[in-house]
Amino acid sequence: GATGRQIIKLLDDLVGLGYIDNYYTSIPLPTELLSRHIYLIGTLRKDRGIPSGVVIGTSKKPKQSKKFSKGFLKSSYKSDNSMCIYGQMDNSVVYLLDTFYGSQILINMLRKQKQNGVVANLVVQSAFYQYNKKMGGVDQVDQIRTGDYGIDSIGRASKWTVRLYEALFNHCLTNAYNAYRHLKSPDGQQIDHLRTKLTLW
Repeated sequence: GATGRQIIKLLDDLVGLGYIDNYYTSIPLPTELLSRHIYLIGTLRKDRGIPSGVVIGTSKKPKQSKKFSKGFLKSSYKSDNSMCIYGQMDNSVVYLLDTFYGSQILINMLRKQKQNGVVANLVVQSAFYQYNKKMGGVDQVDQIRTGDYGIDSIGRASKWTVRLYEALFNHCLTNAYNAYRHLKSPDGQQIDHLRTKLTLW
């Protein structure tokens, strides 16, 4: 598609490993990139041709449940292990495409439970661990914006202008908190996300 062509154009004459957002990731893209010796790890949208054996749940946005607990994993990969697609339950379902690490490498990763805030140890594919470690500013902002203390689309609104205001206000708060996290003094005490929003409000 058009987004895939933009990626190929930008990566022309480059080799190595790249991390990309789900807006750009598709199934055909890594095949073309592999022929150019470029490896890819990226989140993947459910409607981008994910194999049915990897899809978790039947609802549009499945949440954690007894059947799909945090860490629940499905995977599909080529016989030569050159491309792997994973579906894993975190706070919600995350789909990931990987052409670098493969399905054999597992890593222990600490993740906070959304319901009770308890930190749990999960065994995840190396691609998940590396993506979380290397993900860029857009993904970090989205993670904060839609996390426990986001305000987008909460409750009902009779006018679209209310939703627009909520989204813009939430983006301002999220960017302010993200900047604060990165610019604060290393030896200073950090205020958590909830306390930051309550202070600003």
